[in-house]
Amino acid sequence: MILGFDPSTKIIGYALCEDSPSLQILEIGKVELKGKTLPERYQEAANHIKTLLESIRPDYVGVETSFFGRNAGVAIKLGVMRGIISGLVYTLNDKVKLFEVTPAEERMALGIDTKKHADKSEIRRALEWQFPELKETKPTEDELDALAVAIATKGKMLSSKLQEAKDVSRYKLKALGR
Repeated sequence: MILGFDPSTKIIGYALCEDSPSLQILEIGKVELKGKTLPERYQEAANHIKTLLESIRPDYVGVETSFFGRNAGVAIKLGVMRGIISGLVYTLNDKVKLFEVTPAEERMALGIDTKKHADKSEIRRALEWQFPELKETKPTEDELDALAVAIATKGKMLSSKLQEAKDVSRYKLKALGR
């Protein structure tokens, strides 16, 4: 199973997908953080994510990395949130593979032009085309972003497996003296 996260200090989107030949959405949702202070929201996020990870036990987790050009404060806050998610993933299951996914990798996985910034409506259209049931369920932008992260994570996971197979082949050839 693949679990994708769209981290934020207010709403964390998540999407759980079955890792089968054609990706299947098992669950899509969001965690709304109601704490008044940032530390309260970090604690609240940690509690919700821990519960989610304990109940799901995913094989792969993808976390969106965001780029915030001039706003260092926002980048730091989101970096802390990504750290909370990553720390919990490894604390609860040291066999899980964690991938960081950029917005450009999400767009590429959805077949959207990566040379320009995609607005949320483009991402929604691409996801609704791939998963028509989303037109009826009307997920939020946070949930859709998490789904895009899960889809891009599958691509990175397959790429990682291919690289591992190449490395094993090279090692075997070296061992045979070729």
